[in-house]
Amino acid sequence: MNDDDVPVVREVERKGPPPGVFAGFAPNPVYPPMPPSLYCPRHHPFGIHQEHPPHYLQEQYPRWKRPLPIRRRHGQVPRTGVYLAQGPAQSIGQRRMVRGRDGQEISVFMRERSQVGKGTFGKIVDTVVKAHGRKTERLALKVTKPGEEDLGVLEANILLQLKHQNVIGLKYYYEANGAVNLLMEMIDDGDLYHLIHQQYQPATGLGVYTELFAFQMFRGLAYIHTLGIAHRDIKPENILVSMVSGLVKIADFNCATKLSEKNEHSPKVGTKIYNAPELSLGSRLYNEKVDIWSAGVVMTAMICRRSIFLLGVTERDRIEPFDRVLEYLGSPTINDFDCMKIRPEDRSKCPSVSKVRSFHQAFGKAPGINDRKSLMDLIPHIFTYKVHKRFSAYQVMTHNMFGILRKNQQHLPNGNPFPNVFDFADQEHQVLDLGSHVSMMYAR
Repeated sequence: MNDDDVPVVREVERKGPPPGVFAGFAPNPVYPPMPPSLYCPRHHPFGIHQEHPPHYLQEQYPRWKRPLPIRRRHGQVPRTGVYLAQGPAQSIGQRRMVRGRDGQEISVFMRERSQVGKGTFGKIVDTVVKAHGRKTERLALKVTKPGEEDLGVLEANILLQLKHQNVIGLKYYYEANGAVNLLMEMIDDGDLYHLIHQQYQPATGLGVYTELFAFQMFRGLAYIHTLGIAHRDIKPENILVSMVSGLVKIADFNCATKLSEKNEHSPKVGTKIYNAPELSLGSRLYNEKVDIWSAGVVMTAMICRRSIFLLGVTERDRIEPFDRVLEYLGSPTINDFDCMKIRPEDRSKCPSVSKVRSFHQAFGKAPGINDRKSLMDLIPHIFTYKVHKRFSAYQVMTHNMFGILRKNQQHLPNGNPFPNVFDFADQEHQVLDLGSHVSMMYAR
């Protein structure tokens, strides 16, 4: 048996593994380059070349992960790294069987690092995951709260149907304590809510990020709407953003569902500040346009730092968000009630209020708007009681407000390359009809 026939589990360089990996169970967690003398079983502290693995490895690692016996000539040092483990049990976390997007069950090692978010239905944990034959990944583990087991199943079924660059991607899922937990993509910069409060500048707002993030948010909505799915909880906390790369991903599909014109759906979803008026008035026959209204409110928050329907409102003012909508649009007419499919018994609950505010007044001094005229043209097409006249996500994307994105701007303010937000998939091409005038609009 020559040197080339020596069985090894994994090849590594002499300088040691990358950060985060234990080489040969060296006691130093800083992972310095291992001298050749440590490859000798006589000098190695854990005798890594012994024929049988240590007892703690037999239970922690599956059979294919255990060190293999190596035949050596007397005095010969094995080539490169022989067996390279992922560290002791307390550092690599626990082994768990999970399912990928294809439904196949695989074994992974998971190590939970820290909790990065908490919501009504569970918590989000920053997790390191290592699957056999794949690179180590940082993923967001969504742990469903006890008593809400069905929500994890529903969200997993929705996410398995979605695959888009502006929608959070589901990597793995598994069942624990009767609930389905999800392992999804991790965005380091966090959500739009914290970004607005941390990066908003009084003079410039969010700059070009306003149009960039809003466009991708509507693009993600356009994709899920073509599948007949409504998110129903669009708000800054559920829009994950990265100022480093400029990418946006829609997350948290707990309230998402497939809508149909024949079936009724509960209006008690989402967040009041961002809810469309048909939800506030109790309609059960709404459509995906409720997301367009919510996304419009999120866009105004990026422009004004707060939702347009909360401008001038303090914590002491106990004003319902829908009352502020009435101040901008006035009370709905009978035709408006019909368009929103409001039941007769719910129409009487709507107060009679005259229009006392204007969108021009609200956006008059708002910073960071590159084309104020186009913005004022777009707003009435989003905030309207007439649902059939409310713009779809694709109509918003083709509006002149996003003309700055079609200019030859190759870099973000931080110097990184501008993301390609116009690499439409075939399904998006069919809806946008890029063979017509829209293709000229999106030409870079």
